[in-house]
Amino acid sequence: MQAAARPGLGLRTDGLALAEGEVARRLRAWGLRRVRVPLHAARPDAHDWLVDLPGAARRVLRALRACAAAGLEVQVEAAVTRPTMDLLPETVAAAAGLGATEVHLRLPAPAPDDRVAVFPRLGLAEPLLERADRAARAAGVALWVHGLPACALGAARDRMAPPEPILGPPSLLPPAPQVATCAACPGAPACPGAPAAYVALFGRGELDDRCSRPVPGRQMPDGEGPPGTPPPPRAGRAPATRLAFAVGQAARGALRGDPLAGVPGDPIPPSLTASFPPQAPTRALRQELCRLSQVGSPVLRIADDHSLLHPDIGDLLRECVRLGFSRVEVAGPVDRLLALEDRDLVALRGLSRVEAWVAGEEEQAGVEEGLSRVARLSRAEVVVRVVGAG
Repeated sequence: MQAAARPGLGLRTDGLALAEGEVARRLRAWGLRRVRVPLHAARPDAHDWLVDLPGAARRVLRALRACAAAGLEVQVEAAVTRPTMDLLPETVAAAAGLGATEVHLRLPAPAPDDRVAVFPRLGLAEPLLERADRAARAAGVALWVHGLPACALGAARDRMAPPEPILGPPSLLPPAPQVATCAACPGAPACPGAPAAYVALFGRGELDDRCSRPVPGRQMPDGEGPPGTPPPPRAGRAPATRLAFAVGQAARGALRGDPLAGVPGDPIPPSLTASFPPQAPTRALRQELCRLSQVGSPVLRIADDHSLLHPDIGDLLRECVRLGFSRVEVAGPVDRLLALEDRDLVALRGLSRVEAWVAGEEEQAGVEEGLSRVARLSRAEVVVRVVGAG
């Protein structure tokens, strides 16, 4: 080690071997100038759980004090994890108190079985990262954030670190593979993108949420409106996933039933289409219908050669007419629709139009009587369309 030392030499280590002051002093004498040591939480039990080594935190704390006393530049590195995320501000403050000049916060790359337990939710991390930033500024410590998308940092986004090589033994801290940035993201180096494993596990809702990317300079209305005003359609606005946004909305007072008040929506299409593949589970189809109903389009149309043949077509159409569309129009083979009981057809009142597809005049004659029953009980307009044999 002594022969290999050179001016400016730095060392990344778990710190356990530096707990004795003599080791740190000897390294300083050999030419070592700085060390970077992981301290994932100022609370020993949290750090020990993350590294799976009882007593590790106390040895790391002794090592940091010993390195600072030996005249080494001390840097601390902490993994931003689900169990330690709430502790970030106090961990940064503790690192400063131990003599650290830099604190590096890094999103980890946990093993697949540990991802749910270790990955922090980005929508909840923003206010804590901002508090950690304020703690670092108050202590005069340089704070750098690695591996997190820019939209997760809020006011701390200027703390995003450029890519850097990480040398040392495998641990929680090597950089996680990233996926492409969002359409509205400036991209690298301003944003490294999102961790691929995170997106695969939790989806892109927290990243694509337009509430996390407010339009610069746009004034948010106060959400007030006449009493009894129904909430506007979502118009493509997904439910907000950012804690900071929710806190801000709550501070604005009455939102008149619209938790996304002030967030611009997409143009509302005049109509939407739905499809009911016969093998698709009814639950999934109902979820999709609820999503479509929140867009705000006045017309829902179901028109293909299979949707009306779904085994639960009565329940699905009853769901359609209850979801607030001004018109619900269906078209296709009507065999299962004609087989519904009278009470099931009565429950479809609100259905606007039924277009029966038949293969020829002979089939047309066979369905007309059944269609008249559908029209009488559901009060829907009914028509027959000959689409040809086969």
